[in-house]
Amino acid sequence: MIRDIELKTSKGVCMLKESEVNISIPGIGRNYTFVQISDLHIAVRDESDSDAGKGRAEKSEAFWRSQGCIVCNKGLADEYIMSPLEANNAVAKRIRQISPDMVFLTGDIVDYTSLPNLLWARQYIKDLSCEYICVPGNHDTLNKNLSDKENEVLSELLGNTPEFCICSLKGFDIISLDDSSLKISDMQLCRMQEHIKSKRPIILLMHVPLLAPAARDPVFNKWGQNWMIGEEQQCKNNRAFLKLIEDNRDIVKAVLAGHVHIATGDDENHATGIVQYTAAPCFTGFIRIIKVSDKFE
Repeated sequence: MIRDIELKTSKGVCMLKESEVNISIPGIGRNYTFVQISDLHIAVRDESDSDAGKGRAEKSEAFWRSQGCIVCNKGLADEYIMSPLEANNAVAKRIRQISPDMVFLTGDIVDYTSLPNLLWARQYIKDLSCEYICVPGNHDTLNKNLSDKENEVLSELLGNTPEFCICSLKGFDIISLDDSSLKISDMQLCRMQEHIKSKRPIILLMHVPLLAPAARDPVFNKWGQNWMIGEEQQCKNNRAFLKLIEDNRDIVKAVLAGHVHIATGDDENHATGIVQYTAAPCFTGFIRIIKVSDKFE
């Protein structure tokens, strides 16, 4: 279920779109609250940049501002469309109000990898004032020719093992993996197969979503093919990974992803198939709250 949340900002009053998802995991003995945001597409115009760098940031900001950024004082004389950075900051304010146990950032944190963008992203995440897991998106990893400092900050954001990482909590695991290249590696497939054998419940974080029932039609209708892992024309590892998750929905309690810029899964009963939720971009004011408990039916 997605609801409107009113938020007061320095630019006026705006409405955020907030989803809440309940995940039941028997025997965990406590409640958890997580927040998912995705696709911030941070692009910062820095005075130390070259003219080309400044121009790229301005072009990026203008494009994403036109793609549904938060509107303040809608319908009033002083209506104001936020920039992506302002909109992301508004969502950060809401996250601090929620005070979750952890924030899941499911990729495309920056629009392109530059030092100003990465430094801004690092400070943004620090200001959330809580633990976080960040998975790489295709925009985060597009540039392979990074400086030592850019690599250092990007590694700090993503952790030391972004390809496949396990965060173990009481009674379940959060697994994050890098599928930003739209490919599942042999290592990722093998490790997921082995981990599922342990029977520990899993919440899976990805950037590119799986070809799940709730996402299929909305994504195909908006983008066409090759936007989800497991489509029939893709490599065998992608299809095998999709089937592995499909066959183990009793263990993989939920998949959280971004990339497609559409919120899906929130209004589904998930009676069959993969339980997956994709997120709309953060700069549109979308935020998903995930509550995990052993008390849900």
